[in-house]
Amino acid sequence: MDKKFFKTKEIKNILKKILEKYNANKEILEDISSSLILTSLRGIDTHGISQIFNIIDRVNKKRSQLIKKAKIIKNNKNSAVVLIDGYLSPGQHSASFAARESYLKAKKYGIGIAVVKNSTHFGACTPYINYLTKKNMIAFVGSNSAQSMLAFKSNKPNLGNNPFGFGGPIDKKFDFIFDFSSGVMSFGKLNNIIEKRLPIPKNAFKKINIKKNDMVYEISKSVNYAALPFGDYKGASIAMMIEILSGILSSGNFGNKTELLKKGKFFGPSHFVIAIDPKKFDCINFSKNLKSYIFQVRKKKLRLPGFDSNKIEKKRRKNGIPLSKNFEKKINEIKF
Repeated sequence: MDKKFFKTKEIKNILKKILEKYNANKEILEDISSSLILTSLRGIDTHGISQIFNIIDRVNKKRSQLIKKAKIIKNNKNSAVVLIDGYLSPGQHSASFAARESYLKAKKYGIGIAVVKNSTHFGACTPYINYLTKKNMIAFVGSNSAQSMLAFKSNKPNLGNNPFGFGGPIDKKFDFIFDFSSGVMSFGKLNNIIEKRLPIPKNAFKKINIKKNDMVYEISKSVNYAALPFGDYKGASIAMMIEILSGILSSGNFGNKTELLKKGKFFGPSHFVIAIDPKKFDCINFSKNLKSYIFQVRKKKLRLPGFDSNKIEKKRRKNGIPLSKNFEKKINEIKF
C-alpha cells in the first residue's frame, strides 16, 4: 500500500511547522491549514494538503507572500458589498477572509458580496462554501484563472478553467455542496492521469503546442494540454460568468492578464464569495425544505453532488487522511 494515514491534528501540526518557518502571519497560517485539511477531508485530494508544496513554491519564487494579510479596500457601511486586496497572499487566506466578510454583510443585509483581487490560486471552492453553510448561509463561490481552456471553437486557450461552487445548509451532519471546474475535467485529475500513464480523455483535453511565455500555469504537468468546457458553449458561458464576477467586478486581473509574470511582477487571480441569509427572506424552513427537495430528486439513491464527499469526510475524520508515503519525504525536502 502506497498510502499512509494522518490524523487531522497531526497534519495541522506539520503545516504549522512549515508555515512558521516562513514567518507566516497567524491568520494566514490558520486559513491555509484549515482550507487544505477540509479540502482533503472532503476527498478533493488534488487541491488539498498536497497544495502546501505549491504554496511554498510560489512564496520561494516571490509570486506569493505569507506576511501581509488581505485587506478591505472598500467597505460601505450601508452596502452589502466588500472589495478586498489579497496582496498576493495565498488564495486559501484571501478567500477565507472574503467568506468571513460576506457572512457579516449577509447577517445585516440578507446578502453579502465580497470580491478579491491580487490573490493567488485558492484551491477548491469547498472550504469557503463550508464555512458559510455551517453558519446557515447559502453560498456561491468562484475564481478566475490562467487561460487554459479552448472555448467557442478557438484553437488557442481563451478562457480559464474557472472553478465555481454552491452550497446550502441542511443539518449538522450534512450540507448540500457542489464544487466544479468549468471544464469536463480538472487539471488536477489530468495530472493524476499523466502520472499513472493512462489514456487522456479526448472529450476533456486537447493537446496543443504552447510557446514559452510569461504565463504562469499552476498546472505544470499539463502545460501541453488545454481543457475543454463541459457542455461546450454552456460550460464556456459559465466560465465567462465566473470571470466577470471575479476578475472584472473586482477591477483585478482578467483574461490573458491573469496569472501572468511580467518583468518579475506576478498578476494574480481574483475571487468572489456571495453569502445569502435565508432568514432575511422569512424563509425559516429553508434547511428543512432543501433537505426535502434534495431527497425527492434522489429517490432511488442516485449520485448527487456532495453525497460522496460527505461519506469520505466521515470516514477520514475517523481513520485519517490518506497521503502518499512520499509526503513526509517531500516535507523534509522543503528548503527553509
